[in-house]
Amino acid sequence: MREYIDKNVQRIYHILQQAVTIRRRIDGLSKEGFLADVDKTEATLHGLTVIGEAVRAMDDEFKAAHPDIPWRSIVGMRNFIVHEYEEIDYDLVWQAVSVDLPAMTPRLVEIYKAFDFPEDFIPPPSPTEE
Repeated sequence: MREYIDKNVQRIYHILQQAVTIRRRIDGLSKEGFLADVDKTEATLHGLTVIGEAVRAMDDEFKAAHPDIPWRSIVGMRNFIVHEYEEIDYDLVWQAVSVDLPAMTPRLVEIYKAFDFPEDFIPPPSPTEE
């Protein structure tokens, strides 16, 4: 992304990229299927870590302007995955990727699309428009 794009917009972009990747990764899986596939589970944990890191790097003012997104919970999950990796509750991970992330993705798309982009900037495909 170009330097003239606000860092918060860049972070939303990264979150949306991960949301799409995670959704594709778990598409068609049951919770049991997800938990049985170590590669998908570990890759999904990485995606959640990237999302949490993107949120952590956002300005507090930006997050305060969008209180409908559970920013603190997102960073909290990232911190737990990174620092308490031996005690991860995979039921919570499944809830996050199968319910919570898809539920907040349309709102993140709205926030992203509300920015005034330069004419030559091409935004990423929306996870809700595939």
